[in-house]
Amino acid sequence: MARHALKDLVGVEEAPDLPLPGLPADAKAASVGQAELALEKAKAASDNAQWNSYPVVQLGYTHKLSSTSSLSLGINSRSFQPSASLSYQNPSQVQEPQSRINDQFNIGLAVNFSAGTFPALDAAQQGVAQAQAALEAAQRQAALQLESLKLAYTQAQRAADLAQNAYTLAQRSLQDAQSREQSGLGTPLATAQASLAQYQAGLALDQARLNQLASILNVYIFYAQPLAEVL
Repeated sequence: MARHALKDLVGVEEAPDLPLPGLPADAKAASVGQAELALEKAKAASDNAQWNSYPVVQLGYTHKLSSTSSLSLGINSRSFQPSASLSYQNPSQVQEPQSRINDQFNIGLAVNFSAGTFPALDAAQQGVAQAQAALEAAQRQAALQLESLKLAYTQAQRAADLAQNAYTLAQRSLQDAQSREQSGLGTPLATAQASLAQYQAGLALDQARLNQLASILNVYIFYAQPLAEVL
């Protein structure tokens, strides 16, 4: 049934014997990449907490345009976003005498002494230390896992080679049994037994190749590379 379905799909009954893909080039493990990203986020949170703990310097400048209007400019050291405002006072509400100062410069300093400032800073720094330790652990674990995957691939490749040799020997044994039966020196039972041995060797070879392919795919999964690169 599977052969008929394959023929209906692609026009052939036998699946092509495609070569197995090779191992991918050494790259960064997916777990290590995730740990590095977590460390960068922890560092960003620590920098933000430290930045919020710094005093804020505020600069302001006011220019008197007329007796009833003035322009004010300002900026602070935290956001560095300038601000501008134009004020106007009703002439009927202007009280005499008026100030003769047309320009004013203001400077201020704001310090955050809230109870949660320093605990938040300590927690952010601890988060960086924990993320760094997690990254080092991920690197060690990835190195061990990669060695295990490569060992599994080597063993699967050796098993596939042995299965190929066993299948080749089974083929020769079947040919010898057929030749002996044709010459009258063998029996149909011996030929049938040799044919069964070849069939079993073929199944073992297919399973060994599947195991070898699985060991290769596990390495691609380890690197989080798309399966399209395997094909």
